[in-house]
Amino acid sequence: MGNGVDSRPGRRPTSRLGRLLRARETGRRAATAAVARCAGLAAATAMLSACTAATPPGYVGIPPATSPAPALTTIDGMTAVPEAAECVNERLDARRSTLPGPQLFPGAFPGVVSVRLLSPGRDASDPTCRTTLRRRFSCREATTWAVPDPTEFLLTFGAAQVRIVEGASAAVTRSTGDGRGAGPPKRAFTYAEYTLATGDPAGAVTFERHAYATCDPATAGRMIDGVEVRTSTVGTDTGLVDVAFLAAGDRLAQVALSGSRWAPDERDHAWHVVAEHLQQER
Repeated sequence: MGNGVDSRPGRRPTSRLGRLLRARETGRRAATAAVARCAGLAAATAMLSACTAATPPGYVGIPPATSPAPALTTIDGMTAVPEAAECVNERLDARRSTLPGPQLFPGAFPGVVSVRLLSPGRDASDPTCRTTLRRRFSCREATTWAVPDPTEFLLTFGAAQVRIVEGASAAVTRSTGDGRGAGPPKRAFTYAEYTLATGDPAGAVTFERHAYATCDPATAGRMIDGVEVRTSTVGTDTGLVDVAFLAAGDRLAQVALSGSRWAPDERDHAWHVVAEHLQQER
């Protein structure tokens, strides 16, 4: 009987101590979990800030007619953030001496040129890089056929690269007595040369032939030094621009002559310079 009485008081303290220890352990675990959650939240916030800061800026240079929609990248436990698709790579072209340049200008209009090279980016085949050039084609929109954006044209027809030369004559503005006055006539041009896949499976040349035949049927195609040439004149916000496409083998060139209107002999000189170059590149 006595043993029964003595044993009960002994068990109660032990039971209370166990409960206290378990409560303390439970509280310690809860605090540790709370700290972990806070640390995880802080880390996730830092990672999200880093991800956002690392997003590359938009394409700088010739603006594409249509901008690809951003792709979303999701990291475990993070909100999805936009990541710009790398549709095209751009760099300076070290082979500028092999391209038509200042020689396109008439002798009376010496000028300077800049050269760039565009090639497909790592995401070029991604749906976000698809263009609408074919669907938007219209003779009322010169940018869909006569002077298409090189980036969009490259992606549409799967060209391996496009080399772009942009030139402007180095005319100096004349001043009158009041400091105002029209400058001498100037000449400018844009030259885009595409390297197409063998056999042109995407139909870039066929597209250009159809566009010129549809939008300017009065201008027939011709051959210059074995190079196919079609020309036209289109109206733009800055005035009339003479355009042409030339094709030889797996090379396709698009030329736009702008600035003050080029004379017929000046245009013919430019077409012959490009045709001779394409013939040598075959």
